Amino acid sequence: MAGPRRRIERVVDSLIWAANWVSSTLASDSDVQVQVDDPAGNDNAEAEPAEVWTIAGVQSRPKDGSEAAGYAKALRVQLGDTLLVIGTHDPRHVEECELGELVLHALGDDGSRRAKIVIKPDGTIDVSGTEVVIGNPDGSLEPIALGTAITNHFDSIKGDFDTHIHTTTATVGAGPTVGVISIPAPLFTNTPSTLKSTKHNVET
Repeated sequence: MAGPRRRIERVVDSLIWAANWVSSTLASDSDVQVQVDDPAGNDNAEAEPAEVWTIAGVQSRPKDGSEAAGYAKALRVQLGDTLLVIGTHDPRHVEECELGELVLHALGDDGSRRAKIVIKPDGTIDVSGTEVVIGNPDGSLEPIALGTAITNHFDSIKGDFDTHIHTTTATVGAGPTVGVISIPAPLFTNTPSTLKSTKHNVET
């Protein structure tokens, strides 16, 4: 006969298990709802979806699962008639994380990495993605200037001014003939292809 501890474990096992993340939707209040399989591993599309509870202020929706592509895992909890997911893990896409780092990454619906933020223990923050926007992405945006390109461009302008020579036919002294002073063309010998980032934008 099973002891009290074993009976409690059986009850807990019947209420909490690691399920496959089948698909997800957004509810009318923007909460993430997920369709998970049952304890027997059956994908029941008609079953009530589970509400995802994770860290406050953080929402994520892993790529939908399939037998061919594999599944993210969801820790499913049954509280009365309510189904909750209180933790997720996606073994299909695991980012390398060094000691003391925090790594955030977002995947496209095809499962390929589209954006990544790495907060390093020395205070460095690395941000990468197809486009990086600072500020309101729906506001008026301007490309971020490229510091090195701008510095090199102004250095080139300064050099052109420092070394330019006017061609002149003017004579020194009084005389009836007016000389001509010609500005070299082009005055600026270095025209950069771009001074703006093609991936980074900031709200104006």
